[in-house]
Amino acid sequence: MFDITSNHFQLYYRHIGPHSTGVVMDVHPFRVKDNNDPPNVSDLYDFTVKVLPVDDIPPKLHPSSTLQVSVRLKESFAPICRNVNI
Repeated sequence: MFDITSNHFQLYYRHIGPHSTGVVMDVHPFRVKDNNDPPNVSDLYDFTVKVLPVDDIPPKLHPSSTLQVSVRLKESFAPICRNVNI
């Protein structure tokens, strides 16, 4: 018998559903059996996955954005400087 939580085995899950801002629950039914002849087969169990949202959608420009900045010529701006010690 093997434990999937040990260092020798890993279980991967990839959610390929639509983007969601809320938590998504996904359930996969499964059975376990061995190599005996005839095999021992377990009851049906559910493997439940709780998918937490990740905001990985790149930002989009709003349709009303002009991408223009108007500055009066007599206004002065202080440059933004970042001191970096190397």
